[in-house]
Amino acid sequence: MAVRPRDSFDVRAADRVADTTVATVDGTVAGFVMVDGEEVDQVYVAAGHRGTGVAALLLTAAEQRTAHRYVKHLH
Repeated sequence: MAVRPRDSFDVRAADRVADTTVATVDGTVAGFVMVDGEEVDQVYVAAGHRGTGVAALLLTAAEQRTAHRYVKHLH
């Protein structure tokens, strides 16, 4: 399996900070969602937090973010 080098991730992640919502539980990253324009681009939930509602919260945050951008785009 091919794996991207860590520095590749660091560069890509730095470019997406403004588009990313991170969920934390007790100070630990539980997951994140990235929005690209008016679309959800990536959703990730750590294995230990799957089935706990973290994904639903992240998707709600993404929906709010995309709705805001959509309304802003209309005006």
